[in-house]
Amino acid sequence: MLSVPMILAMVMESFFTMVDAFFVSRVSINAIATIGITESVIISCICYYY
Repeated sequence: MLSVPMILAMVMESFFTMVDAFFVSRVSINAIATIGITESVIISCICYYY
């Protein structure tokens, strides 16, 4: 049961990334690439510190 908050946090983070990529995709390809790189760094930090 202790893993439920972390699972919910990761699901919300993924949902936020999908919505962010949807809206940013209207700007340019480079903007989507920036979202991908930033998300990788954020997920790595979350995994490292938890």
